[in-house]
Amino acid sequence: MKALQLVYLSCLLAAVLLAGTPQTLPAQSVCQIQAIRPVHVDANLARIQVQYYIAPSHPKPCFIGAYTPAQANQNPAFGMRPAGLPSGVPKGQHGFQDNIFFEIVHNGRVPTSTESIEVVIYDGDGNLCKAAQPLRRAWGSLPYTFLGDYPKDREPGWSDECQGVTHDEKHWYITQKGTLWKFPVTFNLNEGISRTKREKGIWNVDIPRFLRDEGYNHFSHLDYYNGRLYVPLEGRQPCKIVVFEPERLNYVVEGDLDARIQDHAPWCAINPADNLLYTSNSDNNSGLFLYRHEIKDGKLELRYARLLHLYDERGNPIKIHSVQGGAFSKKTGLLYISSDRGKDGGIFVFDPKTGIRVGVIRVAYSQSRYGEELEGLTVWDLDAAGAPGIKGQVHLIMIDNWGTGDDDLYFKHFSVPMEK
Repeated sequence: MKALQLVYLSCLLAAVLLAGTPQTLPAQSVCQIQAIRPVHVDANLARIQVQYYIAPSHPKPCFIGAYTPAQANQNPAFGMRPAGLPSGVPKGQHGFQDNIFFEIVHNGRVPTSTESIEVVIYDGDGNLCKAAQPLRRAWGSLPYTFLGDYPKDREPGWSDECQGVTHDEKHWYITQKGTLWKFPVTFNLNEGISRTKREKGIWNVDIPRFLRDEGYNHFSHLDYYNGRLYVPLEGRQPCKIVVFEPERLNYVVEGDLDARIQDHAPWCAINPADNLLYTSNSDNNSGLFLYRHEIKDGKLELRYARLLHLYDERGNPIKIHSVQGGAFSKKTGLLYISSDRGKDGGIFVFDPKTGIRVGVIRVAYSQSRYGEELEGLTVWDLDAAGAPGIKGQVHLIMIDNWGTGDDDLYFKHFSVPMEK
């Protein structure tokens, strides 16, 4: 009997040891931000409800607001109207309520985007709790005016299969399928090319012979960056980026794009903010390919870095097709991409920090009736630059493929006030 009692007591003691002693639960924090719900969104305002908890015992009035995108890097283009003015929000546990909301207001001149905001509950002494909450969307608007075409319906000697355009401070650089051109900004692009072109500062070179011998036959839309010209080259795999010096268009180096992800190279542009080279395939692009680049030991090294996913203004994933060109604005940092997609194309403007589209410039043209094709573009404020016949800030090449002879050139110009 005593032995049985000892066994029973031993088992009971083991059970107590396994279960452990009761622990006091930690007290609930002063406040918690649990979720947000936008209930009204337009180009410059978002009204947002909050699900939250504030300890009923907290002695001071509390308010709810947000930093955009975060307290550590608040964007001065945004303002905020907090929830709870003037006497504070109700305390305790609260779900989404129609009368409890804060507002974010965009006051900036340049459109931008957010992926998240940092919601905060605070009182007169400071912040009580903060929480990052997703809010992927575009802010602001993109006003623009089409100024016209110049040259218009012209065959100036470099329009046939024209592909792209970029610039430095004093020159245009333009690609045809097989030729790279340089024109002074003071040259009237409406003029034809004469034998005295060198005297006018006009230069041109073809695809380097050794690359033609390898089967490469197609320059695409190019970019000028840090004293070099970067020109995509197609015709076989892998697609390449060829570098030229701008003074006399001498060849410098070339490098291979990643053939595992890229079967075309219709454009490239280098972002001054991160020094990465951006490019894509022609169609079905859910994102842009970003490359690190370095000229080293007589070779252009291109190392794929990441994919920049693309979204529309409301934060929905999108794909872009028939991509023909891309250019960064040195003033706003935005990325302008031309899409030859008819009524669904035009010029798409993206925030490269997030991949969110912040605006669209519509372009009137006809693919089916006139065989018109949008090509490359560049961002250059020419309102006071002395370019004959040309004003505006965004400049887009269009060619007309129908008829005999060379393709007809239409150089389209847009006033975009934020780029002045």
